[in-house]
Amino acid sequence: MARTTVRMLVLFLLLAGSVNAWGAGRPAAAPAPAPAADPDRPATLGMVAYADPRSQYEQTAPLAEYLGRKAGLNLHLKLYADYFSLLSDIDHESLDVAIVSPLVYTFCMDDPALTFLATSLEAGKPFYHGALLARKDSPLLSVRDLAGRTIAFVDPYSASGYVYPAAFLLGQGLVRDGKPLYKPVFCGSHEKVLRALLEGKVDAAATYDSFFAFAGHQVGGRGNLSLTDFRVLKLLPEQIPSDAVVCRSALGPEVIRALETALHQYEQDRTAAGSPLAGVFYSGFKPGNQAAYVAVKTLLERLPGDVQPDPDEAAPAPDQ
Repeated sequence: MARTTVRMLVLFLLLAGSVNAWGAGRPAAAPAPAPAADPDRPATLGMVAYADPRSQYEQTAPLAEYLGRKAGLNLHLKLYADYFSLLSDIDHESLDVAIVSPLVYTFCMDDPALTFLATSLEAGKPFYHGALLARKDSPLLSVRDLAGRTIAFVDPYSASGYVYPAAFLLGQGLVRDGKPLYKPVFCGSHEKVLRALLEGKVDAAATYDSFFAFAGHQVGGRGNLSLTDFRVLKLLPEQIPSDAVVCRSALGPEVIRALETALHQYEQDRTAAGSPLAGVFYSGFKPGNQAAYVAVKTLLERLPGDVQPDPDEAAPAPDQ
C-alpha cells in the first residue's frame, strides 16, 4: 500500500469504522437524517487531543459551554485519541461541531453535510509553522544529518506532525527509490512526539512552533518548555492554516448563524474580566478563511505516495 493515496487510505479506515475516543465514547451509529437542533438533546464538540488529554479537556471545555449557550445547544466536549476516530464520527454525522486540523478539513471541505465556520487564531494568527527539532545535546546539526536517524512523527494525517515535514524531507533528497532514508515512527500526539525526543527514544521530532503555548509549556511532566529548549533543525516556511471549526449543516441556518456570531464575539468575551474563556488557548476565530485550506489540499495532491506510508508498515512508536 506504499503508493496508496491518503484519501483512499482514510476512506478505507472510515469503512472499517474504528473509533477510539478519550472519555465516554462509543462506536458511531450508521448515518441517519439529522433532526433539527434541539436544546435538550446532548450535542458534541469534537477535537483531537494534541496534548495531555485531561489538561486539554479542562482548557477547552469552557469553549464548548460558551458555544452551546450562545447557539442554544447542550454542547459537550469530546476529545479523540487519533484523527481516524474523529474522521469516522464526522463521516457518521455523530458530531455537531468539530475543531479539526487543516489536513482533516481537506478531506471534508467539499462535503455539503458540513459547514465551515471559522479558522482558529493562535496568538492572533490564523496559521502556524511546522518544525523539525532535535535535543540540544544531539550530534545532529542540520537536516542533512537525519539520514539513518529515527524521526518521531504524530500521525500520517497530521499536517505539521507529518505531511509538511515529510514533503520537506523529500525535497531535501531524504527519500530514495521510494523509501525514506530515515526511520519514521508515529507517536499519536505532539506531546508524545516531544516526550519521546526528550527521553532520547528518537533522534528528531516533527511538531509545530506554537505547540508549547497550546500545551501550557508542559511536556511529560516537564514545565517551562519552549522552542528555544531544542535545536531547531528546520522551521518550515509554509504558513499552515490553523484548526478549522465546522458544524453539521443539518443544524439549520439559525443555529449556524448563532455559532458564527459566537465565534465572532469570542475574542471580546474572552478578554472580559473574570471570563471562563481566559484559559482557552485559542485567542480568537477568523471567519471566511476557507480558501486558506486549498493550499493544504494542493500539497496533498502533489505528493507522491512515497511520503504517504501505510501506518501498519511504519515502525511502532517508542514506549511512552
